[in-house]
Amino acid sequence: MRAYFSIIILSLFLFISCGTSKQFISNKIEIPTDFAGMVHAGHTKTPAEYHFIDEMGISWVLTTFYWGSIEHKEGVWDFASTDAFVDSARSYSKKIIAVLGYQTDWIYPQGGSKKYISPAHIPDFVNFVEKTVSRYKGKIDAWQIWNEPNFKMFWKGSKEDYLALTAAASAKIQQIDPQAKVLMGGFNLLGYGKYLQSLFNSNLMTSGRAASFHPYNATPLWSAGIFDNFAKRLNKNHFQGEIFVTEVGYPTGGWYPSKVGDKKLGAYIVKTLTLLAIRGVRVACWYQLFDPDPQKRNKSNSEDYFGLAFHNYTYKQGAKAYPACVKNIAGKTYIPQYQAFTNIPKSVSTFYFEGNDGTKTLILWKKSAGTKKISLPSTVKNATLFDAKTEITRPVEENEILKVTPFPFIITWK
Repeated sequence: MRAYFSIIILSLFLFISCGTSKQFISNKIEIPTDFAGMVHAGHTKTPAEYHFIDEMGISWVLTTFYWGSIEHKEGVWDFASTDAFVDSARSYSKKIIAVLGYQTDWIYPQGGSKKYISPAHIPDFVNFVEKTVSRYKGKIDAWQIWNEPNFKMFWKGSKEDYLALTAAASAKIQQIDPQAKVLMGGFNLLGYGKYLQSLFNSNLMTSGRAASFHPYNATPLWSAGIFDNFAKRLNKNHFQGEIFVTEVGYPTGGWYPSKVGDKKLGAYIVKTLTLLAIRGVRVACWYQLFDPDPQKRNKSNSEDYFGLAFHNYTYKQGAKAYPACVKNIAGKTYIPQYQAFTNIPKSVSTFYFEGNDGTKTLILWKKSAGTKKISLPSTVKNATLFDAKTEITRPVEENEILKVTPFPFIITWK
């Protein structure tokens, strides 16, 4: 589900690194307890995987319901795989985002175009939507129509045909299962503006529908910047719904310019999740859970390096930062400009969160290279520190001088 060209373009248009907008982070933000999602999680349907998912603090799993697999032949339905996925996810109390998508070969008897539904076959796609949504009514928490339709790898038709498909499919979903969320968009950064505006102009961003975006970029700050641009477009159109980030992440190898390498992964995880959380993102889905076996990865293919773990349930270097961050911000309230930390210099970014149970979290990192020595206020007692660089969790000593670097610290206390 990667937007390959959008990743390539990062190396060409660095101006995308627009500054972050204060309007999204000036107020208190309640981070949902189920803030964290994961793409391609739960596919083994085994207790071992779901126990690992629980360990990571993941509440949502995202998968694709492929039309070509469910109705490989016209009128012949096979829900065995999706039934097993839904049943296992629900048995472990996971919420599900299901992407409805892509063509089935029988609508192209002569070969023809792929990753496209012509107007003549929209009724066939809507029939697939009707059968699928009816089967899983009350079991799927959010439905997304298609994936990255603004990118030719996933949608080869016109914008108008995409709008026609979305209008028909979204109306059918809300007719059958009005309690489920309908996620509109699933856009990446490449030229999404005209697609998004067309959704508004066509009155498709109505009540009960949420916006979906993939803020992939080369650094966490850049990802936050393009998310801000997306949110500004929503605000301009007076959108009042929720925003789901249904994909975000960084490869640790391959040729993509956005690769970070294992040493930086932990820092990028904490920064990305923190910056999205304080912007009011409803759910942030990381792409993705697993890498292939290290012996089987293609060294030049970044697609083999987006995972946080391997299939033997061992974390990649830096990936333990994911549960450390998620578990210490989900369910808490972000409080900007908290007065107890005004003594921390401006060269250090600080993000303070409070839980209803009295737990507190401070995430901080130096904005630029180098080290800055700081001391915490005397009110911070019996604190624990997670270091995103070493992945070590340790107590904070009384009157300890912390050496803050661009690798985040997650400090918690009660």
